[in-house]
Amino acid sequence: MMVPDEILEVPGIPHTRTGKKLEVPVKRLLQGARVELIDHYARLGEERRKGRGGA
Repeated sequence: MMVPDEILEVPGIPHTRTGKKLEVPVKRLLQGARVELIDHYARLGEERRKGRGGA
């Protein structure tokens, strides 16, 4: 049985549009993945939303 090293309280776990939890990508970020990529994708998403009239 695996026991986590620590348990963190967070406001929520992000989900895909189909409802799948994004636990593994979040875990990788906490383990030191390239955080600057999040900023890139956040900007990309913002630009795409603006291009569709802010939907």
